[in-house]
Amino acid sequence: MPIKESGTQRASHLTGPAVQRTDYGLHLTGAKVWSNLYQGYF
Repeated sequence: MPIKESGTQRASHLTGPAVQRTDYGLHLTGAKVWSNLYQGYF
């Protein structure tokens, strides 16, 4: 288990920034979509 955890930590350390950027982009896109939906409904 410790070996698998360290491998996962190493991978997450390398891919962390890219994943965070992607999540941030998705969050902004989702907020834009929701604001459009709310404007359409209300």
